[in-house]
Amino acid sequence: MNQVRGFTLIEIMVVIVIITALAGLVGPMTINSINKNERRSELSHLTRVLKKAGYRAYLRQSMHTVFLGSQSLIITDSLQDAPWLTVTFKYLKFPKQTLFINENGFVSPVVVEVEYEQKRQTIELDKKVNGFVEVSL
Repeated sequence: MNQVRGFTLIEIMVVIVIITALAGLVGPMTINSINKNERRSELSHLTRVLKKAGYRAYLRQSMHTVFLGSQSLIITDSLQDAPWLTVTFKYLKFPKQTLFINENGFVSPVVVEVEYEQKRQTIELDKKVNGFVEVSL
């Protein structure tokens, strides 16, 4: 007797339907996770850029102005006519804001508003950029 081993067409189609359903569930979660990590990365980049500008303002003993708007950040130096640094973000959006970095490297005001996916978030710069840590005795 010859017995043929293999899968029937129905069995293969059921497996394909199950794999498609799982991919349909996992795919959007993976994309959301990637987008969330990209936003976190851009927030981290924003704080690094502001810290770098603070160090530069201190070393040059010059006031820096940070213009935030749409998806860009422009930093100007009071000693230069041209912008010192321009950064464009992919995921973050900013309402029009102006920050000032004094000659000691401190940023004011100490909050920045950021928008992503129609959500507005306020970021405190005291701890992240200025290095202030509140100590209670």
